Amino acid sequence: WATIIPWLYDSSGKPCFLMVRQYRHGSDSVTIEFPAGMVDEGETPKEAVIRELLEETGRIPEGEVVELGSVSPNSAFMNNRVSFFFVKGVREVTGQSLDTHEQIDILIVPVQEVLDSMGTGVYDNGIMMIAHAFFLRYAQKHPELLV
Repeated sequence: WATIIPWLYDSSGKPCFLMVRQYRHGSDSVTIEFPAGMVDEGETPKEAVIRELLEETGRIPEGEVVELGSVSPNSAFMNNRVSFFFVKGVREVTGQSLDTHEQIDILIVPVQEVLDSMGTGVYDNGIMMIAHAFFLRYAQKHPELLV
């Protein structure tokens, strides 16, 4: 599957992430995550994250979609990979196009709030921890993303 980290400024000029809040059946909990989803057959991970961003949020990338990396989420018993991408800026072009029984709230969350809360509460998700690590590595070369 694939995850995209959409970064933007809020109306006050604060660096934020575009995130989604949704119920997760596996953990029987509500989580806040970056838009993400399965890579369909015949689709690249980059194409998948652009599609998922549009479906889940009604937005498209304004900037270049940068691949941050790809890892095996649990090589002990799974043979799949998860890819991570970053985009600076998004533009709303339509409403959500959700799957049946999918209910997703769109959030704009300050970057610092996400970084401070990662691994706890609604941010208690292993894939989000990996996304967090990839973002921080990328931000080392782009410190303006944290200011």
